[in-house]
Amino acid sequence: MAQKKSILPAINEKFRHGSAVIAWILLALPALFATAGVLLIRENFQHLRSARVRSAVEQAMSTQDLVVDLALNLKQADLLAAQAAQGNLPSRSVLDSLLVRCAGLTDRIATVAENSGFDKDKLRLFRKLTAFRIASIKSRARSGREMDRFKFGYAQTDSLQALLAVLDSVMRTEAIRAAQKAAWKPADQLFSLFFVELPVAVFTLLFYIFIFKQYRRRRNAEQQFERFFEFGPEGQFIMSSDGKLLKVNRTLALLYGFDSPEEFLQAIQEKGEALFPDRETFSKFLDAVHFNGVVHGVEIDVDPPSGETLSLMLSAQLLKIKSKKDVHIIGQVLDITHRRSMEKRLQLLSQAVEQSSDGVIITDASWTILFVNRAFEKMSGYPRSQLIGAQPTILRSEAHPEEFYEELNEQLLEGKPARRIFKNRRANGELYLQDTVIAPVKNEQGEIIHFIASARDVTEEKQKEEALKRSEMLYRTLFEMASDAILLYSPERRKIIAANDAAEKISGYSPDELLRKSVEDLIGAGDFDLLEQEWQKQISEEGDFRLQLHARHRDGHDIVLDLVGTPVELDGELCYQVIARDVTERERMMAELEEAEKRYKRLFDADLTADCVISSEGAILLSNPAFEELFGSCDRRNIREYFASGEEWDRLLDLIYREKRLANQELDML
Repeated sequence: MAQKKSILPAINEKFRHGSAVIAWILLALPALFATAGVLLIRENFQHLRSARVRSAVEQAMSTQDLVVDLALNLKQADLLAAQAAQGNLPSRSVLDSLLVRCAGLTDRIATVAENSGFDKDKLRLFRKLTAFRIASIKSRARSGREMDRFKFGYAQTDSLQALLAVLDSVMRTEAIRAAQKAAWKPADQLFSLFFVELPVAVFTLLFYIFIFKQYRRRRNAEQQFERFFEFGPEGQFIMSSDGKLLKVNRTLALLYGFDSPEEFLQAIQEKGEALFPDRETFSKFLDAVHFNGVVHGVEIDVDPPSGETLSLMLSAQLLKIKSKKDVHIIGQVLDITHRRSMEKRLQLLSQAVEQSSDGVIITDASWTILFVNRAFEKMSGYPRSQLIGAQPTILRSEAHPEEFYEELNEQLLEGKPARRIFKNRRANGELYLQDTVIAPVKNEQGEIIHFIASARDVTEEKQKEEALKRSEMLYRTLFEMASDAILLYSPERRKIIAANDAAEKISGYSPDELLRKSVEDLIGAGDFDLLEQEWQKQISEEGDFRLQLHARHRDGHDIVLDLVGTPVELDGELCYQVIARDVTERERMMAELEEAEKRYKRLFDADLTADCVISSEGAILLSNPAFEELFGSCDRRNIREYFASGEEWDRLLDLIYREKRLANQELDML
């Protein structure tokens, strides 16, 4: 089983090996670094704010200096204007440059005051008063007197001084405000809070949550592994690199016939080779694990103390702990005895299907052929490669209508098996009859996923069946139309079980009446016993019997029957097929003929004339006493011997044939 690598391997290593102090120090380092970073950033912000305060104060103070400088320059310009008015030419040139400077200072002060939010009307007044003062100074320097201040619409000459005082006060206030604004900026505080301190705190919290989750996840994984190891459905073991068993679970112990892991380890003395059938297999297993790092699906057969041979499948993997430079082997043992048994059964079933004399065909739900056995190949004439992937319609002939196949398909889609006899066409075009049983195969959800069919070539059987039907029909016709009575007699039931219509003509009883009567009722119990003994004797000697039976007709007169019987087997029961012919009239005529022969014999013997009966070849068949007295004892049994020559007999015989009779003919005889 592969060991899951943690995201913090160093911490996991320390936790794994018990160095708790170092582990907690490692966990505290991110928090310490985060705190130090926040403090450093706050210190940098403090320096930044101090520098901004200094800059703002310096800027405000520089603006105030401009106002003071403007007032001083205007006063100095007044002095220079007075000197210029007295004719001091150098003073006039200095005055001009000083007035230019005052104009520049005015513009700068106005710009700064405007940016600071100073009243615009007062700024316009400031500009006009400053311009008036500069113009007044210029006029005084040229003409020796000031410009009329009422020309500009102002009531007091000290307005500029008052305005400069206001500007000085405003600039001082602006410097204080700028310093306060620079020292306390909410945007800076919010920036520090939301973009530095809060993110660092959140990151630190998330970091520790992540560490805690990792720790909990690892602990849960270890607990799950312990539970899986102890109570898993598969056998588990942990082995040292040299093959010593360190730990096994209960499933593995039970698999080898022990009640607990401790009992199992004690019994095998912690030797890993006890898991294997022999030491050689164990050595190969260890070598493979050390060489490849992992081994999958090693199948072995072992004989545990329980006595039943088990088929097992082993998988193992190296587990390395780098800090201790130790190597273990963790592995799984799966009992595949049942799977092996099922595989053998499936193999046997596959061989049985493949070697079956009946054709087997398997299709998917869309009737695409997936499998056929050799018998089906032979029966259809198509090779397997041509049948796989095709539809069963490849065998279809035109012998069945489309409704025949639609009805079959509807029955199968309802989940019912079906049996049909198809007249299919082989690959060579020959038609044959195929007796097929088709069954749908369903999955666990009840959906049809396959169709399986077993097929037999019944062409010859059907031909024999048709021949048998014709034979039976012919026999039935002969049975019904025969002039002789045909009976089927059961010796076990001592009854006639079948009779034709001719039996009624002979006995006077209808076939139904004959079936209801016993044979003893027809011929008598005593006569029947003798008759049964006789036919059994003949059957044992010759295989059939021929008897003559004297019976009584229904109307009371006696009848004589010639019986010919043959034993037959009908549904496992021994029966006799008996043909009975009424020979009553023949027997009567024979009796009369015999009586006539007796009368003729008496007359023949009493005749005093020598009489004899000869054949066409001259053999003496019969002679009376007078003939024997005349010719002596008939030692010579041919009439030729009583003639002197053969020509005489031939002449006499020719005369008889020609005249048809011979009377009063004199012959010379010896």
